[in-house]
Amino acid sequence: MSSYGGCLIIFNDAIMARRFQQSVQFSQNFSSYVSRYDINPEQLEVVFLSFDGQNLHSAALAKRGKLDKEHARLLYSDFVSFDPIEFTSVSDHLAELPKESFTGVSAGTGGRCSPELWHDLISIVKSNRPNIAAALDQLEALRQYVRSKISSPSFYTVALERDSVLTALRIFGVETDEDFLNNNFSLTKYQDRENVTDTNDFVPEPFIKGLTTTTLTEEEILDHDVRHFGADWRFIAQHSVGNAHQFKKNGQRLTVRNFNRTRVERSLGVDLVYYHENYKSYVLIQYKRMRDEEYRPISKSYKDEIKRMRNVQKREVALLGQEIGPNSFRMHAGALYFKLCEPELSLEFQSSSLIDGLYFPLEFWDQVIPSVQAKGTQGGTRIRRDIRHFDNTTFIKLIQDGWIGSQVKSTEFITNIIKLALQGKKSVMVATTEGQAPKPDFVGTLF
Repeated sequence: MSSYGGCLIIFNDAIMARRFQQSVQFSQNFSSYVSRYDINPEQLEVVFLSFDGQNLHSAALAKRGKLDKEHARLLYSDFVSFDPIEFTSVSDHLAELPKESFTGVSAGTGGRCSPELWHDLISIVKSNRPNIAAALDQLEALRQYVRSKISSPSFYTVALERDSVLTALRIFGVETDEDFLNNNFSLTKYQDRENVTDTNDFVPEPFIKGLTTTTLTEEEILDHDVRHFGADWRFIAQHSVGNAHQFKKNGQRLTVRNFNRTRVERSLGVDLVYYHENYKSYVLIQYKRMRDEEYRPISKSYKDEIKRMRNVQKREVALLGQEIGPNSFRMHAGALYFKLCEPELSLEFQSSSLIDGLYFPLEFWDQVIPSVQAKGTQGGTRIRRDIRHFDNTTFIKLIQDGWIGSQVKSTEFITNIIKLALQGKKSVMVATTEGQAPKPDFVGTLF
């Protein structure tokens, strides 16, 4: 028997219960506060929901949000609804000890079940509603799944895809607070195979597959691809992964696409290409995995990637625009960046936190590599956190305001980047911003 005991959440307020029940019916995520004395939730819980204090109505995943001394916020998603099961029916099928425990948990606003009670409760629900048995197993598998550490390169790639999407959204100006992915990402959509009942059944899937945000129609995708990829749009489009997702804010649109020539578990890394229409600015971010708190630029894959970036750099110089004006000025006109990331990451799909990485422009990288600061004790080259770099906040703000990024007036540049990345078996995330941004009421500071 598992040592885990899930939670029973009871909503006694009639108005709130009715609203939440409607959210479940339309698969709309919602949140509530619970007592830390009764539950003290873990990072992710499997819960049963009752909207009247007399019946079980639904199962769900509940992600822990903000905490204070007495309360915790739970964000509910991935609902498994079923015909109501009366508490009295559940109690009748329990042995004496679990029955006493259930009497306590099913009073008031609910609470955490003991492992014995939870095991019996799951069994009773499965017995009464056998059509949802596999779905309940999937919720438990997902709970264990997101608590694990990313050890395989394939799941690490998914984590980098997640970071690239969130980075694009931050640049665009979307507030990716703790609710964002809980409201816009579904674990059961991400892993929708019916036979998933154990963590061993999971396979890495592209992160974009789990997004539940607005998707483009085929006509809209075609229009987008022709405008941004030019004559090569057919080559790029044939490697599209999942749906094209679009976000809107203040009259602007952010479209996020994923391209890959191979399955995500066979990908050799992740690139993010971001295009900012207002500044005619392109940026390529290439993710790199650190080892033991440092990055050593010695592998064959690194040498291949550097060669690829040099090729992009040559094309960039040949295609640079010649416009003069406030929106054309760059503090640094290079488009190519490395982001070095920690070697181990928590598999938290619904966390909206960015990976705490180190950003280096390629031109600056060329100065860092031969420097004294990059020399190890044995004479080798290693990049550590104590070397000057951009953090997430600085990097995103510079792109948002058009202070960095290459000014290239040709679709050839972006298609060349994507082609070279796909040839290198990379997962490529492409984010394009369109639409006129509202004019600021005042001139602000850079930071």
